[in-house]
Amino acid sequence: MQKYLITTASVLALLATPVFADTPDRPVDQDYESHDPLEIEIPQLEHDLNANIVPTSDLEAPGEGLTNQTSTISQSGWQNEAFTNQAYGNEGISSIQQIGDANQATVIQAENGDRSSAGFGTPANQSTIIQGVGGDGGASHENVASVTQIADPDAAGPTNVSLITQDSDDAVGASVTATLYQEGLGNDSNISQTGADNETTVSQFGWNNDSLVNQGGWNNNTIVGQSGENNVSDVWQRGEYNSAALWQEGNDNGAWVEQGGSYNSLDSTQTGDGNNATLRQRGFNNETGDALGIDNNQEGNGNTTTITQNSIESSIVNAQLGDYQSSTLTQRGGVNNSIVNEQIGSGNDTQILQFRGDNNVAGTFQNGSDNTLQAVQGGWSNEIASIQVGSGNSILIGDINDDGPDNFGQNGTDQLIDVLQYGVDNTFNVEYQLGDGNEIYGKQETAFNLATVSQDGWNNVADIGQGLAGAYANVATVTQWGSGNAATVQQ
Repeated sequence: MQKYLITTASVLALLATPVFADTPDRPVDQDYESHDPLEIEIPQLEHDLNANIVPTSDLEAPGEGLTNQTSTISQSGWQNEAFTNQAYGNEGISSIQQIGDANQATVIQAENGDRSSAGFGTPANQSTIIQGVGGDGGASHENVASVTQIADPDAAGPTNVSLITQDSDDAVGASVTATLYQEGLGNDSNISQTGADNETTVSQFGWNNDSLVNQGGWNNNTIVGQSGENNVSDVWQRGEYNSAALWQEGNDNGAWVEQGGSYNSLDSTQTGDGNNATLRQRGFNNETGDALGIDNNQEGNGNTTTITQNSIESSIVNAQLGDYQSSTLTQRGGVNNSIVNEQIGSGNDTQILQFRGDNNVAGTFQNGSDNTLQAVQGGWSNEIASIQVGSGNSILIGDINDDGPDNFGQNGTDQLIDVLQYGVDNTFNVEYQLGDGNEIYGKQETAFNLATVSQDGWNNVADIGQGLAGAYANVATVTQWGSGNAATVQQ
């Protein structure tokens, strides 16, 4: 077993343990400048690699004769192994193509900071791995690809570029695995997998990184972790029983995920300011066992979330911690969908849209000042419940069609509840509104509606209107404690 010296602790972290094996939101050390020496074990090959490796002390600086290192490997058959080690010098270019089953491709590329080519406008490292087409002419099985790229984080211009393409079929156990680790600035990765039971893990450290994962088939799994700023992660999964987990740490990052098909799950976590998450699921039953359909978490200020489900029996869980956050949560069509939304902080805004569906449920909690909830539900027997704690908060609700119960609670001053319900057999219930200077406006169209309002404090207002001309069997109950309050009921 030959051993070679590479000065980066990040490579050891990749090779010694699976990347992000615990959870996608594990804290990561982002220190680029102080790496301890380490030893990496390289598989024993037939020929001595020492004959082709030049000590780093003998390498020439850019512009003094040193250009790039280029490696091309092509293999056809089964259970082959290809290993490229370009850990010395600068501008490594690696290409591996394997045709067959159960093949393994490994690429390690690294640069010394004083010999980086990124400052000259060319990528420091470039890696391409293509695995596919089995020996019988069909798609291949059980191939593994692993890429580690490390470049000078202080150099201007692009650093690492990686492309991995793996083709397999839809048979059970026809899995392929891709693992990518990039450290530097302006990294670019593109991973494409077809078939079933595939695994992808992407780890990027630095700024202005871009990750694209495209999986076709079913029962696939993707994990993407990015640490830094202005990073972008795109995940596309087609088919059923797929899962995706994204983790981003830093400011101004973006996550875009789309899952087509049914029985999928998605987990997205962002920590920092000015981040954006756009998440979408198509199909139905995007809630399998304990796995949530979409679970989104953001911590910081000024973050934005857009979540859309076109499905039945699916769920959205959205949590934001910080100020001036914005969420738009949409469920279109179908029945038995659910939304849970929580915002802790001030100046936050949530919009909930559930329409063209029945028996849908939405629950929200906002703690802070100057927060707003706007919700529209269309269909039969839909329900919404909302609690706000703080001052200057607002709840604005629109219900279309019949038999929808709405329940609200507010604790604070200068708060507003405004509800409009169309149809019959609707319920509008303000269980409590505690504080001074609060207002409640409720309007229920047609018949058999029920409105119940309770206010405790000073200078509060309650205004309830029920039914059109000739409507009947509506009931309104208003209870107020305190002084300077006003109540109006019109039926």
